[in-house]
Amino acid sequence: MLAEKFFNLDRNSDLFQLAIRPPSCGGGPEFKGLALIGDKFLDTSLIANFNEIGITDSGIITQKKQEFHNERTLVEIGKYLEIPSYLHPIDNNQDITNKDIKETVESLIEVSRKINGEDYTTKKIIHLYEIASERNFLDVNWIGKLNEYYQGKTKESMPDIKPERVDGEEHLPIYEAKYELEIDNRKYSVSSGLHNNKKDCRRETARRMYNEIHGISNDLSQENTFTEVNNYAIPKNIKTNVKISLKEKEIVFTQPNHEKNSNSQINLSTKTGEKLSDWFMRKSGKNPFGTLLLLSARLSDVSGASWSASLDEGELTLLNLSINGNLFFEIGFGKSKSQSKKNAGLQMIVQADIFEWIEKNHPNEMI
Repeated sequence: MLAEKFFNLDRNSDLFQLAIRPPSCGGGPEFKGLALIGDKFLDTSLIANFNEIGITDSGIITQKKQEFHNERTLVEIGKYLEIPSYLHPIDNNQDITNKDIKETVESLIEVSRKINGEDYTTKKIIHLYEIASERNFLDVNWIGKLNEYYQGKTKESMPDIKPERVDGEEHLPIYEAKYELEIDNRKYSVSSGLHNNKKDCRRETARRMYNEIHGISNDLSQENTFTEVNNYAIPKNIKTNVKISLKEKEIVFTQPNHEKNSNSQINLSTKTGEKLSDWFMRKSGKNPFGTLLLLSARLSDVSGASWSASLDEGELTLLNLSINGNLFFEIGFGKSKSQSKKNAGLQMIVQADIFEWIEKNHPNEMI
């Protein structure tokens, strides 16, 4: 199913084109901003749905949310939506990555929210969750699940799963694991498929062991995740020249006048009945730089500063943010000052993980 049909989007719209251009495909801060806000809206929608159907235990909600909102599951969702067909790396020798697919799913969620509204997009997210459940896309924590079962039977933690390298090149090893457990005087033994990393190998081994203990069929063919070594070139070292992209010997940044004046004031809306986190999500998508400025005016533990510089090629904005005494810096570039500010703001929201910080430190604050 094509993504634009699923989310009811116009493939030729500017927003849609931004959403299918991760950095490897020529995208920039706008893509990262869409993906970040889509990421947070995905969590919000899942939590609201779990509450609606009667799941109120925070531990269970977190577990179920993480089973869907992770790279492995969203990559499978991306394939279902045929997202790889949209992605065209600017380097012909580069392949699209799982991260590209995951973040494109999240970007499309945010574009749908902007175009179709929150209620419509939430329903689509729940539909995707149902598809993931039906098609076994959910990424269950098999090691934790197996260990919980084992501890319930033996009162001890299960032995570590230790993958062994069995093949592959130095830059692309192949691992396999053999694992045994004894429960109620019965011995169980399983072997994993072949994997390029130990994490996937351990996960699949735990899944197979759990299924073996409970008499559930294991389909090994669905779990092999290694890539044929012959598809990759062996890295080599070569000597080449460094190319200088800009002629400027130095770049001078200046601070805007309103920031030089410590008595500068801005107007804030109050008693709106809106949660701070919801306000930030709503405002930051359109004006990330300005929203960070307003956030520093609303909260005592946030402050910021900015400087600008002009080049023949465009404008630069250097943005600083202090959160609980921790300093963050980002530089945004654009053809105009407003574009460079927007890009700096988007990158700062990503780097400092502002959404997560607000939810952790100001979860119930109203504005």
